[in-house]
Amino acid sequence: MILFLFLINTYGTSQVIITDINPSMVKFQVRFAEDNPTELLPVTRFILSKTPPEIEYKILERDSVKTITQHNLNITEPVRNGTGISTKNATIYPVTIYPQYLNKFNKIHLKSIEITAHFTPIDPQTELPMLWKRVFKELILNYEEETGLKPGGYLIITPDAFYDSVLALADWKEKKGWHVTVKKLSETGSSATEIKNYIADAYHTWTPTLEYVLLIGDTQQIPPYSSTTPVSRTDYPYSLIDGNDFFAELLIGRLPANTVNELNTMTAKSIGYEKTPDMSSTSWFTRALMVAANYPLDTMTTPIPTKRWVREKLLEYGFNTVDTVFYPPVSSPTPITNSINQGVLFVNYRGGIADPDGWVYPNFHNTEVIGLSNGWKLPVVTSITCWTGNFGQATCFGEQWLRAGNPITPKGAVAFFGASATTTSSRWNNCLDFGIYQAILKEDIYDLGSALYRGKVEVYLNFPLDTTWAHGSSFYFHTYNLLGDPSLELWTDIPDSFIVSHSSVIPVGTNSFVVQVMNSSSQKIKGAQVSLYKRNEVKEVEFTDADGNAAFSFSTATQDTLFITVTKHNFKPYCGLCLVNNTGVYVGYESHTISDPGGNNNGEINPGETIELQVTLKNFGNSTTASNVSATLSTSDPYVTISDSIKSFGDIGPGNTGTASPYIFDVSTNTRNDHIIKFNLAVTSSQGNWNSVLWLDVKAPEFDYQRHQILDGGNGILEPGETVEISVSIKNCGALIGNNITGILRSDNPGVTVLDSIGTYGNIAAGDSATNSSDRFQISAASSIAPGHIIKFFEILSGDNNFKDTIEFEVVIGVINQSEPLGPDDYGYFAYDDTDTGYPEAPSYNWVEIDPELGGPGDSLSLENDETKTLDLPFNFKFYGQWYDKVSICSNGYIALDSTWIADMYNWHIPAAGGPPLLIAPFWDDLDPTATDSSGNVCYWYDATNHRYVVEYSHVQHIHDPTNPTPAELQTFELILYDPQYYPTLTGDGEILFQYKEITNDDQWHNYASVGIENREHTIGLEYTYADIYPDAAAPLADNRAIKFTTDPPDSFPGITEDTQSLRQLEITLSPNPFHKQINIKLNRGLSAKGMVVHIYDITGRLIKSIPVPDSYSPGSHSIFWDGTDQSGEKSGSGVYFLNFVGKDSKIIKKVIFLP
Repeated sequence: MILFLFLINTYGTSQVIITDINPSMVKFQVRFAEDNPTELLPVTRFILSKTPPEIEYKILERDSVKTITQHNLNITEPVRNGTGISTKNATIYPVTIYPQYLNKFNKIHLKSIEITAHFTPIDPQTELPMLWKRVFKELILNYEEETGLKPGGYLIITPDAFYDSVLALADWKEKKGWHVTVKKLSETGSSATEIKNYIADAYHTWTPTLEYVLLIGDTQQIPPYSSTTPVSRTDYPYSLIDGNDFFAELLIGRLPANTVNELNTMTAKSIGYEKTPDMSSTSWFTRALMVAANYPLDTMTTPIPTKRWVREKLLEYGFNTVDTVFYPPVSSPTPITNSINQGVLFVNYRGGIADPDGWVYPNFHNTEVIGLSNGWKLPVVTSITCWTGNFGQATCFGEQWLRAGNPITPKGAVAFFGASATTTSSRWNNCLDFGIYQAILKEDIYDLGSALYRGKVEVYLNFPLDTTWAHGSSFYFHTYNLLGDPSLELWTDIPDSFIVSHSSVIPVGTNSFVVQVMNSSSQKIKGAQVSLYKRNEVKEVEFTDADGNAAFSFSTATQDTLFITVTKHNFKPYCGLCLVNNTGVYVGYESHTISDPGGNNNGEINPGETIELQVTLKNFGNSTTASNVSATLSTSDPYVTISDSIKSFGDIGPGNTGTASPYIFDVSTNTRNDHIIKFNLAVTSSQGNWNSVLWLDVKAPEFDYQRHQILDGGNGILEPGETVEISVSIKNCGALIGNNITGILRSDNPGVTVLDSIGTYGNIAAGDSATNSSDRFQISAASSIAPGHIIKFFEILSGDNNFKDTIEFEVVIGVINQSEPLGPDDYGYFAYDDTDTGYPEAPSYNWVEIDPELGGPGDSLSLENDETKTLDLPFNFKFYGQWYDKVSICSNGYIALDSTWIADMYNWHIPAAGGPPLLIAPFWDDLDPTATDSSGNVCYWYDATNHRYVVEYSHVQHIHDPTNPTPAELQTFELILYDPQYYPTLTGDGEILFQYKEITNDDQWHNYASVGIENREHTIGLEYTYADIYPDAAAPLADNRAIKFTTDPPDSFPGITEDTQSLRQLEITLSPNPFHKQINIKLNRGLSAKGMVVHIYDITGRLIKSIPVPDSYSPGSHSIFWDGTDQSGEKSGSGVYFLNFVGKDSKIIKKVIFLP
């Protein structure tokens, strides 16, 4: 069975329909055993399901391949509400080979597949939980970044006897903003099945969605979900809610207490770590400890290098001290004890063999944990080895770290992460370790559960060929468990402190509240989370804006305390309160009604309407009548004009209400759907003056792009040089019908021409979709544009009542195959191989022999097995935008620019957390130039005549299975760096050539070889192959193959990616927006603004004005202004305008509204 698995985001959907699977676009590369030719074969039929189909379909023999017409396959499966990120509905089993055909094929690759997915939305207000935003944002094909996500649900399940002891932790989490529920086992049930069912029901039904589960007690109180081998004890299945995969829907942890005192110790540690961190000496916030053992000595070689890798990343991040205790030579526990007692944030261990109660080497067990005296300087311990997390033992190593100390004088750790099984393996463990610290240090994942889960995801990404339980990714997802709070917010630096301003006393009836947040230097803080909590009445979370303010609207009907908690990463929490008191008299907003008799009379605020707003006021006081009450309505909203703003309410007795005739205001026709109008209500009376706030929302049409269809009479693809019709489907996701909707199609890319730009849709009701099928657009692609080029279009929609909106979508040119270049990556690198003969950048294979033993001019590096040496480059080489003058050459088939000690025999996917930074890998795998049957040599040579630097791997032994090293083929390949001064590129980055003289890529145990390049941060890379999987554009590795990496594109047409080097460090702030007189366009750049121009277009796509950004603007913050005039100085009309910030080949588009 051949399957194709991909991740697709089904968030906010009730069903997914996969359609338009085009057989001509699904191709397998089949290598026949008898003569090894390569052919592309179409497939006869598709089956889409969660499980393999019962009916089998075979690949036809070579002489039976026929053209198959396109057809649709519609499969509908329900998708659960909640996180909604699912792989379960996206496994395609295109073909099965009958056993009698297996002898004909020895290698089959799925080359390409074209799929269209349609989504049926459900509740648009459902929020995507933060753990998926953090962990999966780089992995989902159609992921859209979410900002300002608020805390979700938090469930604590506890034995009845421990209930009172968990309330302090629950109260702290509630005040931080989580929606906390504490349930006793008498309520959930005490068996693993009952607990799992309760968690699943909560996940499916609670609002907001359940994100974290904390189990209280040891296995005698709450059973693990599974205690079977090889995983032994595991809680992980409790987090597996939907489907039969091993991807969690929520995060889970356990406080393994046997007694109330132990539980009080553990909860005190968690609260103290987050709420009141030890500031007596702050050096521990920039300290960590790495412990490793290359033990057993005869087989274990990678734990110490793994710890050196993590140490290096911590120091790069900003840690001042990262201690190391390595065996050999150190076996004593004393250095570990001394380091922890000084205070460290992280204790990270890797080793080969461990005991359930501790590390064998260096010798550190439960006895040593009990002897610690680190107090409140509590680390997180990641013990990446076998057995130390087996919480089924009486007191395993992980449990002892949490139980150590008492609530007043704690010691040990705040959390522990370790394996319960005895059979973990180094390569998977190393990968897990890399992923955890990549998450914390590079991906801004600071809640402990998500960081640990991201480490598991790294294992999944790097082992795509795993199929067996014993060494599969699923095993590591299950055997590694968290003992601790999964929502714990990790420190990564010395905490700053807040300066917070808010009211200290407010009267009952107050409906608005503002909190201002600054740092210790009195600078306003944006993005701080502010939580208000008043028992049984107020539960609100907001984030501070650029002025440091968080504004709230709520109701207070009773006297009590309002708790204010402010949090932000690496800030000590602010915990304040405001007293809500009864008063003799206080008049404020109670309720309102909306009438729109001159509009559509639907009782809602719609654009262009005149609104009658009747307000009811209440005297929330308990003793005094408010006499001569009047109230003035005001707003600064540019879309609203108030024509009748002052009303009299007469006298209002205590506890009574009063009404007056309606306020009158007009709403601009330009107002967008879900726009919030903030009204201020100033109340006056003989007894005093008060203020209330009203927040009213506008309902209007609003459109989203759904899909498009190319009509060309052929394959439905816009090919180079082709003129086609295109229809675009849009959906009204707003709350009001859009009447007489028309669209104007635009693209700023010169690679396409819009020949017919007008399309009509008619009337589109709220929730309905429409396609311009009867009035399609017509577009044409330039004949010289390269297949695979992505063209961004934007469609300007208009309708009755001066309605305007804009949607964007992308069209891919042509079909990618092996004759096209690969890329670009997010920086702009392409890879051309020698089969891309239609492009001038394509290389030709031309071997440069430099091995001195074969008569070449090179110098031998005399590399040992798993060794790296650093040399000076003869010229400066620019790579991913930075210049380097050194190169590190490793025996394992790769080089890294700059200096590095890393010599990893384990290759990873590209980009990945592990491995060296600045990677250039022609054939990264386990190679040994010193193997006994190898004549191998790694050599280098500077060709001054041709301005190039050559590194050759000559007859180097390929090693299979390092657990039982098996010498295999002799590999011969080389890489060439070209001096950028003599081989210029568009960006100035140097060109790289890989050449393969004799190559065999067959090491399945190592996931075959890694080929490609990667940046310093391990975040961007161009992967040519990994795990013997090739992108459509990549020709498989073979003898006499050449691959060239360059930033020169395959055509002269600009790309649409905003995140290029010229704009990557650009932040744009537009203020005010909407604007009346002029708008301040503030540019905050990490690079020079040289060459940047701001082009301003109106809603029809007509260029209004171009404003060059002065070349003199150095990196930093600068402003330019637009006063609404066109190029001739004439004032433009009111409406929506687009500001295109263009630099080099890329642009950023921002929308502004001008209301003169």
